[in-house]
Amino acid sequence: MEPIGKVLSSLGVPNHSTKPEGTASRTSTRTPKADHDFEERFKQIQEEIARRREIIERAPVVNKTIHDPKECPWKDDHFRKCEDCKDGQRTVERWEPKPHRVIYDVSACFKEVRYRELIQKSGLVGIELEHTFEAAVIDEHNRAVYRRLQEWDPTQGRGIYISADKSPDNPQGNGTGKSYALHALTHRLCRMGIRCLYARTGFQRTYEELKQKCSGCWYCSGNRCN
Repeated sequence: MEPIGKVLSSLGVPNHSTKPEGTASRTSTRTPKADHDFEERFKQIQEEIARRREIIERAPVVNKTIHDPKECPWKDDHFRKCEDCKDGQRTVERWEPKPHRVIYDVSACFKEVRYRELIQKSGLVGIELEHTFEAAVIDEHNRAVYRRLQEWDPTQGRGIYISADKSPDNPQGNGTGKSYALHALTHRLCRMGIRCLYARTGFQRTYEELKQKCSGCWYCSGNRCN
């Protein structure tokens, strides 16, 4: 739909929103004739809007799909927000060169935006952001558990527990891929639009995290790690 100002111009209706510089305001006296003229002009505007609405509804439709936020035609429009795409579809009416409508399928793009927002707040950092099921190296040791994690439906109200097979050579079950599996599961849940929070134990904290939290221990005799 064209701006109302353009419709008014096409009908010859003067635009009184601005006054010439230096002119003084004065109280206008309304007359029956002025009221009649206004009503007639208003009626014309309504008829013109209805006519253009009928034209655009009969106009050809062009379908387009936006897969990634980089493809977004409104990314530089500060008045448009991603939340406007939450229904998965947006329609734009265009009059040039000929009247037509463009219907954008934005469902994939909105899901990607939502995923990025959730993964940013999930607690995953660094290389953990690359730990997905798609990037995993599948072998006989993790095939079954990865399949189970990808089939698990969190909406059924059942939790899930991941543990490692312990052996005399590895009594703690370290280095068996538990953390990677949780990272990948976090990615999957965020893709589903589910808010996640990945928390680390003290042994999983990175060196930089420990430096920030350390207040001096027996190992450094009161001096912060460096």
